[in-house]
Amino acid sequence: MAREKNVPCIISCGIWPGVSALMAKEGAESLASKLRSSYCNDEEGTAAGDESTKETKAEIESIDYSFFTAGTGNAGPTIVSATFLLLATPVITFLNGRRADKEPWTEMKQIDFGKGVGDRLVWLLDNPDVPSTALYLNCRHQHNDDDGDDTANVVPNVSSRFGTAPLVWNYLFGGMKVLPRSLLYNRNAMQAFALFSEPIIRLVDRLVGATNAMRVDVTGCVVRRDGTKEGRETVTLRVAHD
Repeated sequence: MAREKNVPCIISCGIWPGVSALMAKEGAESLASKLRSSYCNDEEGTAAGDESTKETKAEIESIDYSFFTAGTGNAGPTIVSATFLLLATPVITFLNGRRADKEPWTEMKQIDFGKGVGDRLVWLLDNPDVPSTALYLNCRHQHNDDDGDDTANVVPNVSSRFGTAPLVWNYLFGGMKVLPRSLLYNRNAMQAFALFSEPIIRLVDRLVGATNAMRVDVTGCVVRRDGTKEGRETVTLRVAHD
């Protein structure tokens, strides 16, 4: 309706998607600064007139989003019905500079969310932060801004994963994928099912708590004038709350 009436909409302004994209931006800036400090301000190289050192750049190679919610995180049936919809939605990822759509709830990883949350299993799930940061985050932070390099916005590898507790819920979500996508996409049907399950959902929330956790890993390296890469490092940002 907004598109039909030419009304601009600002979306993805919650915790995630939303704050998580800001975490990625902060991580990219922090990593670029760290890499520049370590590799681009080489006093000896500068004194010797080493142009390759002077024109070294920091390049963001990958951004990995990971999310964990115990139970529904006190969001109730809403997050359950939303997850059902996402289970029918191809996962947008970026790999080797190109968009790559993948099957939801696959490619499991074990992620450390830090103190109080610990290691959790997470699976691929679609997240609007992925294309936002892949396409619009300035992914190659230049040491010199006037060298005319037309590869200044290299697209990094970006993906997003989600997991919940209790662990069995993750496998139940995975099992839901056997349902027809037309049913999973049926917003009214999925909301009705979530509301029907609300007593169980609330009970589980009492048992496992309502912790929400986010982790964003930004990995990058320095790129010399001749194209060689070195100094690969990762900046990790974590946030957790009940």
